[in-house]
Parts: sequence; C-alpha cells; structure tokens
Amino acid sequence: MNSDYVFLCGVMWCKYGEQYAGSELLRAVKSADPDLSALALAMLAKGCSSLQQHRNVNEGDEHDEAISMVFESAAAC
Repeated sequence: MNSDYVFLCGVMWCKYGEQYAGSELLRAVKSADPDLSALALAMLAKGCSSLQQHRNVNEGDEHDEAISMVFESAAAC
C-alpha cells in the first residue's frame, strides 16, 4: 500500500462515502509506516466530518448503513 493509493481511497471516502475506500483507510491506519498511518487517519477524520454533515441533511439515504459500518470501525481504532 502506498501513499497515492491511500490518498485516492481518502478522496473516494470523503467525497462519496465509499465503504471499500473507508475499509482500506482503516487498513492503512494499522500500517508500520507512520506517515501512511497519519495520512489515513487524516482522511478518515475529514471523511467522517463530511459524511456526518451529509448524513444529517440526507437522513434515510440508502448508503446510511454502509457509512454507519465504517463509522463504527473507525471508532474502534
């Protein structure tokens, strides 16, 4: 896993709430590379705040369940 991939996963997570991208960010958080881990954490945090705002505006959205799963996984880290 490299920083370009983590960044692109972060974009997909932040902009679209893609569950797979969020899962990949969680995997990167556990990386032995501290820079990669920091990037993943920053992207998760940014995505969580963006998605929480989106979620408040669009309650009942079909992606709510997937987003909730990634939120729960991120909280466990």
